Amino acid sequence: MSKSFRTFLFLVVISLSCQGPEMNYQVIIPSPNQELRLYFAINEGEAYYLIRKSEIIIGWSRLGLILNETKQHPLVYHQSTSTRQGITNGVGKDFDPVRDFPEPYNETEIELLSSSGDFQYYLQFRVSGNGVAFRYKIPGAKHEKVTEITRFVLHPNNENWHQVIPMDSTITALDDQSQIALPVVFQADKQVTVKISEWPPLSDPNNLIAVSSEKDTYQIKNSHFIPTDDLLYSAWHIIRIGNDKTSQME
Repeated sequence: MSKSFRTFLFLVVISLSCQGPEMNYQVIIPSPNQELRLYFAINEGEAYYLIRKSEIIIGWSRLGLILNETKQHPLVYHQSTSTRQGITNGVGKDFDPVRDFPEPYNETEIELLSSSGDFQYYLQFRVSGNGVAFRYKIPGAKHEKVTEITRFVLHPNNENWHQVIPMDSTITALDDQSQIALPVVFQADKQVTVKISEWPPLSDPNNLIAVSSEKDTYQIKNSHFIPTDDLLYSAWHIIRIGNDKTSQME
């Protein structure tokens, strides 16, 4: 069996195991060490991502932006990829958890254009062996009201997700607590941990809410965009994946 055919078969098996709908567009972004893979897809005008590390950790989860309360159906316009080596020195006072990933990462920027052609934005992904960071970039600061659709679906491959909170106590992932402070750590029976955080952090950290209609699904409550010259940037959304020994994942 040739190497190219084995690679093709591997990707087919992975795609089937993800159990997602048939996608109009799909790209796989691996970490430099190939231990973690981010899947990005567009299906029927809606963007999704999935994270897999030996098995699926974050299931198909929505991404996208709403402009002036009107949902935009994105089309992929352009994609570029580069690899960064990460930091080699210690963590100083100016440490940035996104810029200074302590391990190499692949960086991909996907340019999206609305089906109407009047709204353009970018999704920037950084994929390392232990996590993913992503944010939205919008050209032109003229857009007055932009809201993001960002969800995190804890995949049922890992059973009994629960939230790890101070004093070593836990609550079930969909308990009465609908607003959750970031950063937050979730843990599953299989000893998989997922830490979700934002950078820069909001002054009000309660920016994650449980989606009561969907089990183990969370979404960003408030979007905040940072103006820089003629661009708007969302906060970085950071997902770190570890095991029970790294549940706090500094």
